[in-house]
Amino acid sequence: MTTGEDAADAGLDHSSTDEFFAHYSEYSASPARMAGFRNLRNSLLTVMNATTGRRSFDVLDVGCNAGTLSILWSELGHNVSGLDVNEPLLKLAEMRAKEAGRQIDFRLGTATDLPWEDGSFDICCVPELLEHVREWEDCLDEAVRVLRPGGLLYISTSN
Repeated sequence: MTTGEDAADAGLDHSSTDEFFAHYSEYSASPARMAGFRNLRNSLLTVMNATTGRRSFDVLDVGCNAGTLSILWSELGHNVSGLDVNEPLLKLAEMRAKEAGRQIDFRLGTATDLPWEDGSFDICCVPELLEHVREWEDCLDEAVRVLRPGGLLYISTSN
């Protein structure tokens, strides 16, 4: 369910250009992107399974875009939440999750003010996001805040 009253109150722009939306709609569903995200998910699961002995996790996908990574986590039965600032892409994520029969808690908002309680997640993924966030340190602080003790934080950035 897309929510974002707090983010809207903060004066954030949740819109998207047609070109940006079209690009990420296509790119996020490409076989190469899907394979890359599956490899990422499987690698993170290998670490978590080995360190915790558990097989099911609460996962947060920050900057979830069109929901590809969130859906891939969900297809293995994990409890997944996703957040993005781009409302049109978040609506696409919701549509894709529904079509795949997946229940994911998608929320509209900012990575610098995550709308979840402290210690809510076992795994927090922040792929290719920090280069887009001016207050990237706040983004990292928030990601750590929502992780449980012993949780796993995955970050990647192209810049």
